[in-house]
Amino acid sequence: MSRKTIIAIGLLAVFLVSGCVGQPAEDGQAQPGLFGNLFKKAEPINKPFVTGTEALKFFFEENAPPASALSSESFPLVVIAENRGATKVLAGQLKLTLSGTASGKGTGWQLSGGNTRSNTGDIESRTVTIAKVALPGGKEIIEFGNVQYMGKLPEKKSIALSIEACYPYQTILQSSLCAATRGGTCDPKAKKEFFSSSAPIAVTEFNQISATKTQQSKFDLSFKFTVANSGVGHSYATSSCNTDFLGDNVISDIFTLEEISYSGNNYDQEQLKCSKTLYNLPAKKDGVEVTCTLKDVSVTPNSNEPLVIKFNYVYKEPVKSSIDIIPVK
Repeated sequence: MSRKTIIAIGLLAVFLVSGCVGQPAEDGQAQPGLFGNLFKKAEPINKPFVTGTEALKFFFEENAPPASALSSESFPLVVIAENRGATKVLAGQLKLTLSGTASGKGTGWQLSGGNTRSNTGDIESRTVTIAKVALPGGKEIIEFGNVQYMGKLPEKKSIALSIEACYPYQTILQSSLCAATRGGTCDPKAKKEFFSSSAPIAVTEFNQISATKTQQSKFDLSFKFTVANSGVGHSYATSSCNTDFLGDNVISDIFTLEEISYSGNNYDQEQLKCSKTLYNLPAKKDGVEVTCTLKDVSVTPNSNEPLVIKFNYVYKEPVKSSIDIIPVK
């Protein structure tokens, strides 16, 4: 065999191997080579957002409030809101309300401009880069102005300072459902990888129960998930912190299933049958299990397709401190 023949065979081998493997695209996903993705391994679900149980985190600015103050003096009150979760909070959506304010000449906290403040800019969520690096979320400094305690005290006393934080948030569940019967290429009862976006309402468990073929290329897909209130506050099945919606008669510790999509298609309440009412799902600390079935789903048989479920709610939580008020005699 001549040298030219050996070189030609070697170049052909390199061409064939590179064609089989394929080349990475700009988004990091492999592209089909000469023989397509014949030998391509199934890709795991990419985590599209930060996971966990954190949302907005609140801090008092240093010395605002101070550790102590004279009864005759006012002091600054400043709250820092940091977004450690996966949902952006738009300008004006966060409401901070100081509790225990004085009415007229009564006892309590006194300040100008009312006792509620809002964020003036968007508080960006944490994000995940293509390299799977979690970037920090946004922060906003919210000033109440000067605050003074009104009321006569015989001696120094520690007075509670409590702010109620209220903001809309969202939880996203991402997993997959297998549309296959016995002998299919995917197993409906296999353990599912799932991700729950960082939020106080968290999906703690997810499993597919079954896949039942109803017609040609149509399936009933059953699954169950557990949702828990992992934060320190309470959720409400509403979209606004407006006090008209959050009065004393509004039920707390509930949330709403806002959207469900499977294989890129959205489904409404008619095709989704669940064991609990989706307009007021309970959000208990120890979790609540919900069983659902997507009815007559059109999907390619023997496929494992992405499932996305979005839950919306308003979350209210306390931000607390205390100040030693020293009477002036």
